[in-house]
Amino acid sequence: RRNSSMLLLRKNVGSIPPIMAISLGSLENAYNEMPKTPEKARVDEWCSRIEDDCCSPFSLDDFCKKVGYSKNQFIRLFKAYTGKTPYQYYVRCKIQKSASLLLYTNHTINEISSSMGFYDLAHFSRCFKKIMGYSPTQIRKKV
Repeated sequence: RRNSSMLLLRKNVGSIPPIMAISLGSLENAYNEMPKTPEKARVDEWCSRIEDDCCSPFSLDDFCKKVGYSKNQFIRLFKAYTGKTPYQYYVRCKIQKSASLLLYTNHTINEISSSMGFYDLAHFSRCFKKIMGYSPTQIRKKV
């Protein structure tokens, strides 16, 4: 379940340059090579929750209360297994979902940006390019 959005995007990339698939999969591959432990199972569950709610605002305090960890414990454990802080992971999920929307819908970049909770198109574009390696416009033109 955790990998479904990445697999869907990679499965249908078509003419998207290979570097995009690499940027999507490098963290996933390292994470999947880790041995299965109770902590990794918890992190898998947390990742699924973040992915499921990536269109909603993220509150670290609320999330930590739900899972029963202090903020420091949660961040430390999450980062140890994913290589990212929870917020970085959340933004990455939002950008990956945005990429999918750019590829498979006719919504404008501004509509996608707003629907994913980015209130500033320039901020969305910077985050997108940093994570995906291409700007939203470049991805849209590749389709």
